[in-house]
This record gives sequence, structure tokens and C-alpha cells, in this order.
Amino acid sequence: MTEPISRRAFVAAVGGLSLAVVVAACDPGSQSNVELGRLTSVFPDRAAMVSLGRHAIQRREIGDNAATVERDVRPAGASASWLTTTKPDQLRRHLRDAATADFEAGRIVDVAGWNVSLTIARVAALFYLAS
Repeated sequence: MTEPISRRAFVAAVGGLSLAVVVAACDPGSQSNVELGRLTSVFPDRAAMVSLGRHAIQRREIGDNAATVERDVRPAGASASWLTTTKPDQLRRHLRDAATADFEAGRIVDVAGWNVSLTIARVAALFYLAS
């Protein structure tokens, strides 16, 4: 059984994106070679994202490989270096649009009692895997 996530940690994590969503993915034993890049400017509370990611990795929809999770978050046609080369406002817009599309299509995962978009859950997983 997982421990609950506090409301404060949840709100802090999603504040940067201004969405009522967030969370994560992947195997705690998985080593990450994925650079968080500019995600840290979109989600400045790294500790909150790591905490959400720790819970999210328990969801099978997220995946257990950091490179795969990063690829699944990446916009279609973007290069592997997109996290380090994309401007923060463009990254924020992509994530907001992807999260909105997730909710509209029903791609929602339950992470520690929070319903979040699959995209934001994967982003949180990247934070966890990179920690």
C-alpha cells in the first residue's frame, strides 16, 4: 500500500504548469540517463515531482524505462535533445496541450488518489528516475 501524497506537495508540483494534474512512472531500480533539461523551469519544485513520480512508477501505463518514458512525453517529430533545446514557454505549452488532450481522451491515471493526465504522470516519473 502506498502512503498518501499531501495536498501541499500536489499543488506545489502542478503550480508551475497551472493545471490540476501531475504524477509519474518507472522502476525504482531503473537508472536514468535522461536529462531533465528545462523541465526544472516548468516544475521548479523538484522534491514534489520526485515524490509524485515515486508513486506514479507503480502504474503500468507509465513504463519502467526512463528513455522510453521520455520518448513517450516528447512531441511527435522532436529530437532526443528536446528537453534541453526547447524554450520553457514552448515546453510548458506542449505539456499543457498534451495534458488537456489526455483528459479529453480519457488517458487518466490514479496516482495515490489523484487523477492526473498520463503525460504529467510520465513527467513526474522522469523526475523520480533522474533523482
